[in-house]
Amino acid sequence: MKRLLIITWGLLALAACGVSMEPNYYTLNPTPGDITLEESGGIKINRPVLPGYLDRPDIVQQSDDHIYIDEMNRWAEPLDVLLERIMAMDLRQRMPHEVIVTELDDKPPRACFLLENNVDQFNQIDTHLYRMSVQVTVKDSCGCNPWATTSFTSTTEEQSGSKGLSILIGQLADRVSALVYQADQQRRLCSSSQTIK
Repeated sequence: MKRLLIITWGLLALAACGVSMEPNYYTLNPTPGDITLEESGGIKINRPVLPGYLDRPDIVQQSDDHIYIDEMNRWAEPLDVLLERIMAMDLRQRMPHEVIVTELDDKPPRACFLLENNVDQFNQIDTHLYRMSVQVTVKDSCGCNPWATTSFTSTTEEQSGSKGLSILIGQLADRVSALVYQADQQRRLCSSSQTIK
């Protein structure tokens, strides 16, 4: 009987080895920020451009020049789509009088400005430490004329990775709302000077 139990446990252990673990899936959440009542005529958020090492379902960690790809922890949707969606939610909260549209919207209204985000870094860099680095450009509606541009880099410390990365997007949204206001001021100044001529 004892021998039979040992054989049974051994077979169960072998069977368990053949079962693959299901990965964990994560998302991000909007974070509140200061509200501005400025209105620029609408913003369309282009889908963020990601570097190759981030453009994958697996969550990436970085330490100096080492990249760690965690196949057991994944994004619940493509990271560029997730960033686009959360950025739109953050901006809608900060700019309630503004029309904010994305590539996810079906037949969106025309917007005065296009927002382009070229992401250089968006990952964990140390225990409970997360960093985001992005090149941000606000262009006119046809995407030809850049009205304002800035480099954004920020680091935050949080116990939860998804919370830390969500906070970074919120900080980026704070910067973007100020950048759009700057671009709108330049556009109005340019328009009024052309009218005077």
